[in-house]
Amino acid sequence: MKKANKAAMLSALICPGLGLFHLKQRLLGGAFMLAACAPLFMVAKLIFAQANKVVDRILSGEVSNDFLSIHAAVTELPKGEASEQLQLYTLCFIGVWLISIALSYMLGRRLDKQSTDRGTSQ
Repeated sequence: MKKANKAAMLSALICPGLGLFHLKQRLLGGAFMLAACAPLFMVAKLIFAQANKVVDRILSGEVSNDFLSIHAAVTELPKGEASEQLQLYTLCFIGVWLISIALSYMLGRRLDKQSTDRGTSQ
């Protein structure tokens, strides 16, 4: 399998930046991994805040302590600023992931071309 395809698949299917690690671009790969973790952390933070609100509503008696009521409260979509932040962080994560795939493929393609150029010149 060509390096370009393998690097792009690693970044697409496993983790953003992993294809760059495969291409020996460890600093760049690490940067993409960190850049992908930051919005994921923020999404998790928003989810935990939403879960805490549901717990507070259960403890106050606003939501009854049965499965269907808790399920309805948990599956309510966040409103206002939380909803906008969730969308922003999700788009940032997707953007980082797509850029990682594209960059992995381009750098891999360059390496593939260099190795074929060396093979034809000998």
